[in-house]
Amino acid sequence: MSGDLPAPPRRVATAMLLAIRIVRVLLVVASVVLIFAATSLVLRGLPLPSWMKVSGPLTDGMMLTFASLGLLEVVALYCLLGLLGEVIATVRAGDPFQSRNADRVQAIGWWMVVIQGVDMAKTILALSGVSHEDMTSDKTISVTGLGAIVVVFILAWVFRIGARMREELDQVV
Repeated sequence: MSGDLPAPPRRVATAMLLAIRIVRVLLVVASVVLIFAATSLVLRGLPLPSWMKVSGPLTDGMMLTFASLGLLEVVALYCLLGLLGEVIATVRAGDPFQSRNADRVQAIGWWMVVIQGVDMAKTILALSGVSHEDMTSDKTISVTGLGAIVVVFILAWVFRIGARMREELDQVV
């Protein structure tokens, strides 16, 4: 029951895989920037670039907390995209309903939980009086993000059932 995708969807899958690789490289760059920012705070010998300056009652500890949360978010997104790329590769190969993909989609859900938790922590810090344009966009907790997490876990369940049905069909044929 498995087989290659027709050419147009295969090209879309290939383009998605390329885009994921590019974004993952950019996330590595973002990680280096966040580590630089945190290091400059700790060592105090390296000045922060002007675009990283913040306003408001921001202590070094709070800035280090924001940098750490940002780094955690970048790492989570990097891992999530790696898993998504592996799922897309199996779709491109025409063989998506595997138990490994169910595990991957479930892991994507858990990485989304981490990202949502980091967003909530940043929002709470932002509401405590810290102001910075890039730390949080609207200082509210995203209900949409929570809904997306539920959808991803349901999708993992669907993948698991699909993989089980496929295994049963393979045993019959």
